[in-house]
Amino acid sequence: MRTPATISTYPSSSRGGDLRAGRDEVTLSAQKSQPCHADSPSVHGVIDLTPSQKGAVAEAAFTAAAVALGLVVLRPLCEGRRYDLVLDLEPGLLRVQCKLAQQMNGVLAVRLKTNRLTPGGYVSTSYSATEVDAVGIYSPELAESFLVPISEVSGRRALHLRIEPPRNNQLTGVKWARDYVLGAMIDRARGRHLDADAIPRQLHSG
Repeated sequence: MRTPATISTYPSSSRGGDLRAGRDEVTLSAQKSQPCHADSPSVHGVIDLTPSQKGAVAEAAFTAAAVALGLVVLRPLCEGRRYDLVLDLEPGLLRVQCKLAQQMNGVLAVRLKTNRLTPGGYVSTSYSATEVDAVGIYSPELAESFLVPISEVSGRRALHLRIEPPRNNQLTGVKWARDYVLGAMIDRARGRHLDADAIPRQLHSG
């Protein structure tokens, strides 16, 4: 039986920010970043890709980052699930939906709304905890991968990861992207997986 792995995020008191977010989108901010030039050929190439190609880029880059961390990455043999891959955290398994971020005006924007064709027509949906455990995000501008718990984006249409401080310097409610960098999130999960029964709680609580 699958044991869902979980990763905790820092509580708001430890980072000086409110971890709560709006209903339709979440904004994360990074204190420092080293983005690639917007006119980089590789970045322009990603922008010109189709949605399916963008998804493939995100999945490949996120997988490479996970493998570089020493993780075993599992992929389903058939389609039909909302997750793209599974991270084996030994003993927990983490279902991940991969998304490509697009940099716009100092923000990495990630679309979470999807349109699916059903017998009754197109249906617009988002992701829930019954379908995935986390959203894996790759930014071609930053060449960086992030992992966000599904509890923080479930039912929302978009995720915004800010790479520059707000111009008005208002930090209330801001979530720092550095708290969601893939390597740090995996280290947090590995440090708390000794009690297998507690693993499902770690992704969603501090």
